[in-house]
Amino acid sequence: MKSGHLDDDDKHLLMAKVEIALMPQLYIGIHAYLTKIHLLGLKEQIGMPFKYVRADFDKIIITVDKKTTVTVSQDGLILLKTSSSPENIDKWHGWLLRHIVAKLMVLDEEDAFFKNILQKNRPTIVYIGGKKSDFEKLGKKLDYSIKSQHMTKHYGDGLVVIENMKLKGVKLEEYLATQVFFCDYQAIVQELINYNKQLWQKVTSVRARGTYRFKELPPIIDELLEEKRMCTVITKRIEQLDDFIMERKSKCTIKNVLDPLKLYDFDEMVRLNNYVRDQLLMTNEYISSTMSLIEFIYKDNEQKELNILQVIFAVGTIATVVSLGAMPGAKLFLEMQGNTIVGEMVAFSSNDLIFWTIISVVIGIVLFMILNYFFLSAKKLRIVSLLKDKKSNSK
Repeated sequence: MKSGHLDDDDKHLLMAKVEIALMPQLYIGIHAYLTKIHLLGLKEQIGMPFKYVRADFDKIIITVDKKTTVTVSQDGLILLKTSSSPENIDKWHGWLLRHIVAKLMVLDEEDAFFKNILQKNRPTIVYIGGKKSDFEKLGKKLDYSIKSQHMTKHYGDGLVVIENMKLKGVKLEEYLATQVFFCDYQAIVQELINYNKQLWQKVTSVRARGTYRFKELPPIIDELLEEKRMCTVITKRIEQLDDFIMERKSKCTIKNVLDPLKLYDFDEMVRLNNYVRDQLLMTNEYISSTMSLIEFIYKDNEQKELNILQVIFAVGTIATVVSLGAMPGAKLFLEMQGNTIVGEMVAFSSNDLIFWTIISVVIGIVLFMILNYFFLSAKKLRIVSLLKDKKSNSK
């Protein structure tokens, strides 16, 4: 290149740089609600170039290609940045699921629960450099638009289209993180509310059923115990989210940017989080009371069963004794000794004793099995009637 002039190669290079600079930026965000343990575990599984950055929230920055990077932060924020158009959303979302979400560690049940939500929920999409008309092109419904001194934001169906973006560097990163955090939090809350609703209905169906056969109760108790354990561990994770929310609030440096965009009400997030937690705690207590009721009825019926079996055994024993007394072959011997009559009675012979003992035992066992079968087949636990009795007694 000569001074003051551009040759053809320089022109092509400059045009390429301008094209890259003007190319719209596509961001795909997921909030996974992780911990530093998950982050360290992911570091061992990535298989791509990355660097580990220590900050308020430690993060891993992964280099996918020249146009694409992925940042995974300690509190579970996953953000893919690429120079691309929104038509490639599905492609990059699938890539995140396969190469990042699938490699997140599963330490216990609540990790599997939240990971399953990540696999099925749509991510948050932020498209910088687009236009309002992009919603129609992508088949999305526009919910609202907000204009501020920093940007014009259009939002709907998990898609954020930004026009006239004036944030750069760290401020832009913080805005994106907050946008994803708020959007995905709403999605996870909806999943948790649906989970709690389904669990409550499941327990209610157990209590609402009129009768149960005795043998059905142990599997039901085991199932309720598992649901209770799962509900407990999810509640503990929700309580952990409060720390993440308040930590992000305390570290926020762009309140003046977020306020006009309705993205700063962290306190409202905490209130919503507490609401969901309280709902799950009530469901947990509902499960506990149902289990206690079933266990009480189960033990009560076990005692009644024992009493009835004792009666059946007594009937069988009496029948056996009566059978022995009615055996054929009984004889009476009388003899005169002076003025006194002396005699003896032989109720049975040895052979008769063995034969009729066997017959009586068999009859007793058969009688016991028949009565016991009909008893177990007919016996049922009436949970609903017991609940009504308790309510009527408490009035």
